[in-house]
Amino acid sequence: MKRLLIVLVASLVLGLVGGVGSAYAGDLLQPPPAPDTSQTATQSNTGSNSADQSATSAPTVVSGPNVAIANGSSCSPCGGSGTTTQNSGNNVDASASNTATQHNTQSNGADQTQAVTGGSDTRQSADQSNDGSNDASQSATSEPVVVSGPNVAALNSGDVNQNSGNNVDASTSNTAHQSNNQTNGAGQSQTVAGGSCCHSGGDPSQPASQSNEGSNKADQSATSAPVVVSGGNYAILNKGDVNQNSGNNVDASSSNTANQRNTQSNDAGQSQTVAGGGHCSKDSSVSQSADQSNSGSNDASQSATSEPVVVSGPNIAVANGWGDTCSRCGGDSGTVNQNSGNNVWAPASNSAHQTNRQSNALDQSQTVTGGGSGCCSHGDVEQTANQSNSASNDASQDATSEPVVTSGWNGAAFNHGPANQNSGNNVNASTSNTATQGNNQSNSLSQSQTVNRGDGCCEKDCHPSCPPPCKPKCEPKREPQCRPKCEEQCRPKCDNGPVLTRGFTL
Repeated sequence: MKRLLIVLVASLVLGLVGGVGSAYAGDLLQPPPAPDTSQTATQSNTGSNSADQSATSAPTVVSGPNVAIANGSSCSPCGGSGTTTQNSGNNVDASASNTATQHNTQSNGADQTQAVTGGSDTRQSADQSNDGSNDASQSATSEPVVVSGPNVAALNSGDVNQNSGNNVDASTSNTAHQSNNQTNGAGQSQTVAGGSCCHSGGDPSQPASQSNEGSNKADQSATSAPVVVSGGNYAILNKGDVNQNSGNNVDASSSNTANQRNTQSNDAGQSQTVAGGGHCSKDSSVSQSADQSNSGSNDASQSATSEPVVVSGPNIAVANGWGDTCSRCGGDSGTVNQNSGNNVWAPASNSAHQTNRQSNALDQSQTVTGGGSGCCSHGDVEQTANQSNSASNDASQDATSEPVVTSGWNGAAFNHGPANQNSGNNVNASTSNTATQGNNQSNSLSQSQTVNRGDGCCEKDCHPSCPPPCKPKCEPKREPQCRPKCEEQCRPKCDNGPVLTRGFTL
């Protein structure tokens, strides 16, 4: 019975000792690390427009001759009997045009909210990028060949109306409208709070990277090189009036128009609040970083060439208005009107409108508060912002107008009545280059930082390591009479749970 009682008491003592040892060892173990908390957003837009346009108009138009001989009655008093009307002129529309409308509209919006309680490494990252490209390659060529035949009128009774002039539209034009509209908006909100006892001092960070890249390229070539030749008009021995026209109306204008625009915007709104634990806060680094960049490029290569060749044929009127038996009815029988002049419209023009509008807006707010109970936190508190804008406009323009205009001669001989002759030319061969370029860039940075390390903070309270153990008042080996007594004299200062230190007293 006595032995059984001793065994039971010994078992109870061992159990108590084991329990105390387990509890004591548990106090010395570090708590399991809190998991890392992260939010990652990657947004990317890529837009590309390519227009390869070629317009060529090269008709060949040839009209045959008109011949009128001995038409009409011998006399028709006060009437228009025997009138001869001849037309060998051509109406030709050989215009060539290219139109390209290109748009890239890109938008990224990342709205991140993060709330973390307890010690851990928290991170929010947003990568946003836009890449837009517009490429227009345009070639417009108009090279018609227009030849009108002659008009011949002989021995006709009455008036003679002859036209061998041509109306030719050989205009060329290229139009490119290119735009890139890009927007990035990263709204990040982060709140990190320590536990009820201690904040483990993770590194909260918010990086935001935003970039826009827009490129517009317009390669335009407009060439108008018509060849227009009008035939001659011949009126011989006709009784009435003679009206002759061999002049040409030619539109050989060439033009290039490029409208290029890059509109880019980056907006990063970052808010970060970091608070220490209720008891003590370890060192931690708190950082916010934002990288914002815009790159816009406009390139317009324009070539406008107008090289028409216009030749009008001669007008010849000989011995018209004979046998004027109807002159009593009024009017001058045998009047001759001749025109071999040309109206040529051959301007060459280039117009480029290039605009880059870029803006960066950054609003950063950061609040860092240390731990309570007379303890503060350490660590770097940093706000970094990098904002950059890069814009370039390049306009290469070449306008050439080289018309060759030759008017035919007018001949009037032995006609009854007045003769009106015109061989003058109206030629517009103006050249113009217009480049309107603008770069509007703005960076707006608003940073607010509040750091509160706690009340009554001193260096020893904030030291990252535990304080040294208490010194014993006696050495147990040299003074066996000392009976050590365990008591808690130093409170924990670390984030890895309570640590017991032993002190010895008599």
